[in-house]
Amino acid sequence: MRTVPVIILLFAAAVSSFAADADQPRVGLDRAGPKELTPEGKANVVAWSEQFLKSANFNTANQPDILKQSVTAQERYRKTVRGDHLVVSYDRPMTFKTVAGDVTVVEIVVGLNRPDTVASGLFTVDPEGRVIAHEKYAAILPAELAPEAAARDAR
Repeated sequence: MRTVPVIILLFAAAVSSFAADADQPRVGLDRAGPKELTPEGKANVVAWSEQFLKSANFNTANQPDILKQSVTAQERYRKTVRGDHLVVSYDRPMTFKTVAGDVTVVEIVVGLNRPDTVASGLFTVDPEGRVIAHEKYAAILPAELAPEAAARDAR
């Protein structure tokens, strides 16, 4: 008889753990192939990605006349995701206040195709699937994404 309450308790713990995980963004890191991050590393990368996005001064959705990049933004995005990159994906649209104005995203994509500790590009994907390029941002990479980390992981 005691086993039933224990089973119910274990089931409730598993469900609440699953619900908590479902609210977390998914993180995909590709540096010469997919890489796994620790849960702490993922949390750091998500926080950094969101701050990085907030630092952008311009984007192709809010300032298209200034950037004039609609076609080149698509080309740069494709080039970015062919190389080393980070993707933070959300289960529901998230709105961020950037220097350039509010942006609603389902993904943040960061290019990692430089040999130094600076991001090579910043893009978002909006809820309609449009790719938005962001420019003039604070691009210093966190330790989890720096080229040294990629070289260390390759050993």
